[in-house]
Amino acid sequence: MKRHIIGSGESVRSALSAINALSGDAMTLFVVDGGDRLLGTVTDGDIRRSLLGGATLDSPVDSAMHRSCLKAGPKEGRHLTIAEARRRGIDLLPVVEEGRITEILDLRKIRTSLPLDAVLMAGG
Repeated sequence: MKRHIIGSGESVRSALSAINALSGDAMTLFVVDGGDRLLGTVTDGDIRRSLLGGATLDSPVDSAMHRSCLKAGPKEGRHLTIAEARRRGIDLLPVVEEGRITEILDLRKIRTSLPLDAVLMAGG
């Protein structure tokens, strides 16, 4: 989970380095503040757009982040948020409790978004 988290004070260069280290994994970073509260997400595409907009490699990563990211709550309605994330093509979904990331769901590895522990099948 820590591989996908970066502090808001880090530079765009640090974010690019962290994204590069994720090769083969979902290439998304979650930007957190000093209190580990989720502020947004950043991808390599977000960084490219910010550089084209005038940011530099030494600019803070929060200048490139997407502030209104999709996040799930601890349990209630999680399956609806997962369905929305899949509809948007999102691979990683942070689970947030009291503003802090408690878990990161990799939607490429989750088969169903239904809140089920078991399936009972009966026939006659």
